[in-house]
Amino acid sequence: MRKVDVGDYVYGFDSYGNLHEGKVRLTETCEGVTFVRFGHYSVLREDTVFLSKEECMANHIKNFEEQVKKYMQGINSVEDLVRFGYNNNISLAEEYTDWEAREAYKRKAEELLGVDVNE
Repeated sequence: MRKVDVGDYVYGFDSYGNLHEGKVRLTETCEGVTFVRFGHYSVLREDTVFLSKEECMANHIKNFEEQVKKYMQGINSVEDLVRFGYNNNISLAEEYTDWEAREAYKRKAEELLGVDVNE
């Protein structure tokens, strides 16, 4: 695991998918988990912040694709697709949108039905 120090400039995504960056002001460990305070208001786990924007973006894309793949594995029929859309927030709902679920739905709609939902 990487170690970040006070004064390092770091990058990380919050749970809403927003990229944050800034200088580390403080690190705190609570119950074995180290949190990093950086920028104006950002507080993330140390294992989710990166010293370069490129590494941060690559990790974010990797995690996104892994979650999309996981969702897609559970959608094997049109019925599964309908249930998935009903049970996951795939609509454009700002911070409430599950972007990984939306992407999985889009890919499966094209695969199962030949429908491009972006048209």
